[in-house]
Amino acid sequence: MDLDRSLRSPPLDSRSGSKEVALDRTPLNVALALLLVMALISVYATFDVEFSLPKLAGLLLGVFVFFGLVRFVGENEGRLRLAVLAFCDGGIALVPVYLLGTQWKLKLPLLGDIAGLFPVRLTGLPGAAGGFNANPVGGSAILFLPLLFLLV
Repeated sequence: MDLDRSLRSPPLDSRSGSKEVALDRTPLNVALALLLVMALISVYATFDVEFSLPKLAGLLLGVFVFFGLVRFVGENEGRLRLAVLAFCDGGIALVPVYLLGTQWKLKLPLLGDIAGLFPVRLTGLPGAAGGFNANPVGGSAILFLPLLFLLV
């Protein structure tokens, strides 16, 4: 699979005359289809489409990137290793950002001393003027940390 093939956007490969479908089959296709259907329903139910448009655009971008990566990696073990390495490197690069920009709201006083070592230093960012909420930080960290621990 070449990079040119992974960047083609028409639903059918028109240059070669074949009837190859642009979306590769993955175990996540049904889940992604349901997610996109629910996104369409949310557009109908929202009070203001302009308010929801950035999140919908991000969702579509994520789906396109997913299928682009699936097409690019294919069954090539070298590309799979490269993709896993890039994923882990991106996660590792975000750890200092998480530690320096998270608002630690603690429910256990025992953890207050540890959290005191990491005051919020990244402030004034668009959308997170006072720092990051700890819940999305933990949710994004849980995506790459288990894979990172398995590989170490």
